[in-house]
Order: sequence, then structure tokens, then C-alpha cells
Amino acid sequence: MIIDEYFDNELDQTWPDRMATSGNKQWVQFISHERKQIDQIRANVHALASETGLEITAYRRIVKAVQKGEREACQAKKEMVEANRSEVPFD
Repeated sequence: MIIDEYFDNELDQTWPDRMATSGNKQWVQFISHERKQIDQIRANVHALASETGLEITAYRRIVKAVQKGEREACQAKKEMVEANRSEVPFD
């Protein structure tokens, strides 16, 4: 899976070339077809790391915490709406 191979290699400049010459047919094909987009995404990640001053692992941890909070808030909102529906009598 791409995420597993990419994880912890976000700022490794040699990663795309290593994967393109890995001998894995799927990786070679993927890198050759998507190289421009891969390079753009990697540049964006590098810029983000530079702008925030955070290491990728710290940034990833913050994003996970925010996403978890958003999921929990959404679930709580659903539960509140459902609880309110069951308490309001319909005449």
C-alpha cells in the first residue's frame, strides 16, 4: 500500500527514485504515471513542514487529534439531535 511505503519518507528526496527503481512493477508504473503529482504533493508537504516548524510526525499527531475531535463532536451532535427528537412531543 502506498501509505505504508510513504510513511516516514515524506521528506526523503530519494524516495520517488528508489520506488521507481525498486523492481516492483506496480511501483514503477505508478511513479512513471504520477511523477508530476507526486512531486507536487511532496513539495506541498515540505512547504508545510517548513512553514509550521513541525516535524512530520508531530504534524501527523496533531492532525489525528483534530480529526478524532471532529468525529467525536459530530457523534455527540447526532446523539443530541436524536435525544431532542425523542423528548419533543408531536401533536
